[in-house]
Amino acid sequence: MTPTDPPSLPARYRGAWEEFEDWCTALALPSRPAGPDVVAAYLAATRGRPQTQRGRVTAINAAHRLAGYPEPGRAEAVRQAYNPARAARRARTRRAVDTVLAGLPEHGWVRGLFGRRDAALLTLAGAGLSFPRLVALRQEQIQITDTTVVVDEGMLVLPADPDQPQLCPVQILRRWAAVTNLVPLGDGHALLAERLTHGTLAPADFDPRWAPHPVVTAFDAYGRPTGRASIGGLHPLHATAAAAIASAHLSGNSPQHRDYPRPAPASEPLELDPNYYERGADARQRTRPILDELDDLLDDLEARIQTVDAQLPAITSKMSRTSSKRSTKGHT
Repeated sequence: MTPTDPPSLPARYRGAWEEFEDWCTALALPSRPAGPDVVAAYLAATRGRPQTQRGRVTAINAAHRLAGYPEPGRAEAVRQAYNPARAARRARTRRAVDTVLAGLPEHGWVRGLFGRRDAALLTLAGAGLSFPRLVALRQEQIQITDTTVVVDEGMLVLPADPDQPQLCPVQILRRWAAVTNLVPLGDGHALLAERLTHGTLAPADFDPRWAPHPVVTAFDAYGRPTGRASIGGLHPLHATAAAAIASAHLSGNSPQHRDYPRPAPASEPLELDPNYYERGADARQRTRPILDELDDLLDDLEARIQTVDAQLPAITSKMSRTSSKRSTKGHT
């Protein structure tokens, strides 16, 4: 083990890790921690079969994990770099999502509320964020600039598209942030109803006061936050509900919401558990590694299927020759 090896890096990873370190050193780039953009550039420079690239990423992830750093190979850009089939799926999904986004309402009460939320949901899911990870995402995990949306420290990076504001991730997330900034306020429901009705709700960045709140939230038919969330808190959508909403939009059966001239009267106040949201957030954080591992297993399964498909003609040919020889011997 060299002095630059992370502690306890298994021998099977050292060759690939040292190759990556050498490449980074030659270009004066950091190897540990390395950003997803560095790993994606490395894969583009070295090329190789999907299995080879996957092995390189596995070694880089292991080196980072053992050293206590985030695994850059989990970023969507890296996954697509070593998995062409995944990249093709994402491209097809993105085209379908763009078609839906063009028709979602931005104004009106409550159509503008759900239109903005579903646009954010579809944008993040279409870019590669799984539904369990999407609903566990907190506002503090999204950074918005005029040129990009960065999710979870670079695990997902969405460039702006200023020529198409209805499809632009920056504009879509800012339009949704303008909603989530008002929802926790005591008069937020009334303010949203008024501003969405009159088309005066301007895009904004996420309010730091609500940093721990979920990005994608649940509402009832009247636009009120649902779930047993604490006062001022927001209840996240369940992953199953998020998937159902996305599926409905992409299948041409978009959920129908009717506009109301004014907010419905507030319901009777309930005695709510103030620790509900915190417990839910902790539980989602604990299950996240399992969900990430499941995604990796699915990618690995796809790679194995592709390998078997490639070998199948040779196997079939060999079995045919063997059967022919046995048949010949039986007649001699």
